[in-house]
Amino acid sequence: MIEPVPLTILIHEHVTGGGMIGEALPESWAAEGSAMRRALAAEVAAARPGHRVIVTRDPRVPADDGPWESVPLNSMDDLFPLARQADYTLPIAPETGGVLEALIRRLESSGCSHLGSDARAVALAADK
Repeated sequence: MIEPVPLTILIHEHVTGGGMIGEALPESWAAEGSAMRRALAAEVAAARPGHRVIVTRDPRVPADDGPWESVPLNSMDDLFPLARQADYTLPIAPETGGVLEALIRRLESSGCSHLGSDARAVALAADK
């Protein structure tokens, strides 16, 4: 049997992952974002042991390493070199205000592979 090649999966949750650096970080949003980030990181890590899972984090949010690593971002510009090093990035961000669409467009224009819909589909679905 051929063993699968280990992949690096980067999970970027906008609120707790550095997308709000320079802005107020509402406590309830941080709690919800942290819960989503941890749940997804745990699921991805458990789905295929041997894969490397990395999560981004706002330096104001405590590290919560599990079977994953957390990398603090000092600015959103730090995300894209990290995403280029990963095999896939899983972006999680609000659809409101075009936040998710803009993030995906920037990932795509930076040459990063991501898990999820392309920016055109996000724009279409967000315009409900």
